[in-house]
Amino acid sequence: MKTIFIVVVLTVVFIIGMTHIERDRTQGLNEIEISYKQAMLELGTIDDNSVATTPIEENEDETEVISITISGEVKKPGTYDVDSGSYLNVVIEKAGGLNATADSECFDEYYIVEDGDEIYIAPLNDNVKVSLNKGTAVDFDTLPTIGATIAQRIVEYREAYGDFTHLEQVKNVAGIGSSRFEKIKDYIKL
Repeated sequence: MKTIFIVVVLTVVFIIGMTHIERDRTQGLNEIEISYKQAMLELGTIDDNSVATTPIEENEDETEVISITISGEVKKPGTYDVDSGSYLNVVIEKAGGLNATADSECFDEYYIVEDGDEIYIAPLNDNVKVSLNKGTAVDFDTLPTIGATIAQRIVEYREAYGDFTHLEQVKNVAGIGSSRFEKIKDYIKL
């Protein structure tokens, strides 16, 4: 009988505790929503007449559509429209998926694509590939058409802007345009 009483008391205490936790969590979420709306009012992005109870998720109609061009080791290379903020894997899916010969070390499927991006999915091959994010100037100097000066610029670019997120980003390095990229794209990886 004592055991049953203890079990009942513990169950009641547990239920009361869970009720308080849920109430506190809900109150915290409401406080966050109120703080967010106050910040939006201060920034002038909403006015006092805005519906205060409209959740953020209901504004999905306003999502910007962007265009991404994908080529290389995908089943259907081309230009695809996706929602702003989409990951590269969404574009790959729209392109029919990867070919069996795609080199997974040459792209980051969780890269957030930007309007106008041109993404190249490199093939697996026998080439020794240099990592844009780990290579040294000496490593980059071994690439076709890349000399010591441009090799050093790649390292300096990475130090200034952080790791590369996709292969085409190397075209932002002074001296590497589309033509030079075409010559090195199968010799580099992230």
